[in-house]
Amino acid sequence: RRRATMVEQPELMGAATEYVRALETALRHAEALAVAHETLGRHVANPAYYEDADESFNWLLNERGYVLYGLGRVEEGRASLYAGAGRLENGETNVSNIINLSEILVTEGRAKEPPALLPKIGKASPYGNAWIETTRSCSAAQLQDADLQKAALEYLKSHESDNPAALQRALLCADDVDGAAALMIRRLASLETRSAALLAVQRPRRPPVPDQPFRAVLRERYERMLSRDDVRAA
Repeated sequence: RRRATMVEQPELMGAATEYVRALETALRHAEALAVAHETLGRHVANPAYYEDADESFNWLLNERGYVLYGLGRVEEGRASLYAGAGRLENGETNVSNIINLSEILVTEGRAKEPPALLPKIGKASPYGNAWIETTRSCSAAQLQDADLQKAALEYLKSHESDNPAALQRALLCADDVDGAAALMIRRLASLETRSAALLAVQRPRRPPVPDQPFRAVLRERYERMLSRDDVRAA
């Protein structure tokens, strides 16, 4: 469906970006990169080709960054994410792309960089604010800043309904597998959060990237959480 939409609406960069995202989710990274580069090539050759380039270019760079990480081309992926984060989002100060960049820097173990990026974020939604606090918490875990990690976790726990997935990640960053399991069970028990939780546990596991050591740590904790009898029963 994503490919058909891209073909039917060739004037929309957003349609091509959604197809790149779908391919990346399916771990078809080589195909995703080919589509991303073809789209970028058209835009560079003719900036007027895509009528939605102002709103979508940052997202194409964002998705291209994820694809490059998936291919193990970490430095190129990081550069693409930085480029997307440096652009406006919907004509305003960027929020989403900076959050995404900060999150992936955490997985690389580059915990000192997100604290410098987060103050540049524009006005975020409650959902976005939760991801910001998760990034703070996970950075603090690596930097052994107990006070910052505690403050971020307290915020996330008191705003669990804003973004349960963000709290889940922060708990795993803190190596609180018991807390993460209890939260997953709550998510699966709730009609409001069950669908997102089921999708999360079924999403294809990304292959490990050597330059993302903390991602490997989180993956091990996540798999340990999912293998628990109480979580499997839920």
